[in-house]
Amino acid sequence: MSVGWVLWSQGRGLIGSALPQARADSIRTGLAAAAGTGAALALLLAVRRQRSTEIALDLQVDDLVQKEQIASVSAHDATERRITDLYAKAVEQLGSDKALARLGGLHALERLAHDNVTHRQTIVDVLCAYLRMPYTPNTRRISRSVPDLLSTEVSPDASDSPAQNSDGRDFGRCEQEHQVRQTAQRILARHLQPFRDTKGQPSNPKFWPAIDVDLTGACLVDFAMNQCEVHTITCNNTTFAGETLFRAFVRDLAFVQAATFVGGPAEDTFTADFRGAHFGSGAWFSYTTFAGDPWFNADEFFPGAHFGQYASFKGTTFHRGARFDGALFEKDVDFTDARTRSDPGSDQDWPRNWMESPETDPMDGPSDNRTTRWNRLIAADE
Repeated sequence: MSVGWVLWSQGRGLIGSALPQARADSIRTGLAAAAGTGAALALLLAVRRQRSTEIALDLQVDDLVQKEQIASVSAHDATERRITDLYAKAVEQLGSDKALARLGGLHALERLAHDNVTHRQTIVDVLCAYLRMPYTPNTRRISRSVPDLLSTEVSPDASDSPAQNSDGRDFGRCEQEHQVRQTAQRILARHLQPFRDTKGQPSNPKFWPAIDVDLTGACLVDFAMNQCEVHTITCNNTTFAGETLFRAFVRDLAFVQAATFVGGPAEDTFTADFRGAHFGSGAWFSYTTFAGDPWFNADEFFPGAHFGQYASFKGTTFHRGARFDGALFEKDVDFTDARTRSDPGSDQDWPRNWMESPETDPMDGPSDNRTTRWNRLIAADE
């Protein structure tokens, strides 16, 4: 309108027909300017409203994202609380004096580990800790041919007969605990077997990969880990009684130092079977005692044990020799200070470059009467 007023004022000096024409033009120009200004203002207002709407939408989106994050955190916290509660109850069951309650606790932990990947190692640690608890097995399950090997594990007052215990209750408790521990061992084995297909991929949907197993100081009866795969296994000072099976067992690092392998009530039940086992980065069997002859050999069913790196059998005692024929050692193997008790006609085979050297042992009696002797393993070039 200001533009129109200026143009109107400038037309005052006009005379005749030019004056009305000038005034009409000034009016039209003023109206056009006013309309343009109004349109500009309207556009500005529209832009501001659009910006306000966008800011509001952004705030709503931010608020929604924040609410979703809070909901996710709340759901995670709720899940963790539920897992913690279930875990605490399961662990509490393991401390029960009732075998059925302990079995229930083991299976509850198994379900938790299978459904929650991030908690698997922790739960495996709990299972291993349970197996590491002090345990005196029924002496009928363990060979008496080498009682000195079990002097710290089997109570001298333990009885073979339930009738000699108070109403058989001690025997019953021992058998119940044996079943609980067997269940814990089976749970470990069940989830450590990948059963790889022809492409090398695990076909077992229950397989838990990259697990560390620590059974230091445990007493394990009929321990079977056939075709299992773990990251590391530690069995230092562990007692393995009965059949101990590690066929086709794969692990990166294995520490089985100062362990003891003994048999069942009959001598022919003893087995320490490592056929087909694969030790990736190293295996330490230092100062371990084998009451029977351990199998690291190859046969028509299994390849020999494969030692990819250093293997130590330093100071190991073999009561009845060992079978290493067909075992593969890619790096060094150490039998320094290892000893074996050879029976006449015993079937044993040592790794290449290692041989037996007779050793006098006063426990064997006069040389003309003894039927067995202790030999020391020495390098062939010594």
